[in-house]
Amino acid sequence: MRYEIGIAIQPGDICWVNGPFFPGLFTDDLIARFKGLWDCLRETELFLADSIYSGWRAVTPNGRNNPDQYMKKCAAARHENVNSRFKRFAVLRTEFRHGNDRHGSVFHAIAVVCQIEIEEESPLAQVDYDDLRYSPYD
Repeated sequence: MRYEIGIAIQPGDICWVNGPFFPGLFTDDLIARFKGLWDCLRETELFLADSIYSGWRAVTPNGRNNPDQYMKKCAAARHENVNSRFKRFAVLRTEFRHGNDRHGSVFHAIAVVCQIEIEEESPLAQVDYDDLRYSPYD
């Protein structure tokens, strides 16, 4: 099964979990555009993402050597850290024997456990971000 996970840039909290979606039927881009994230953002809001989302409301770090790009790279790396926390539970890579109707509940429970871990045991790296100083279009 596939899921979207969103991390708030400044506080580093898990702020978005969407799914499940059957693999093969929906790409990450299609899920974001038609099944969730797109509808939850204001018209002026953008989000940081991998290059697969490039070209619409998604901002992808481009590798330039400036403070804005460094912040975006740090945020992307932090998101990969969160992804690895989910993967420890192996619910996405091993056979789930309890039916697809329960998979989403288990995944959302894992999201809660990961958020508690972030808050109480192992916080994520802080990303220095200033909405007034950085332009999402850089």
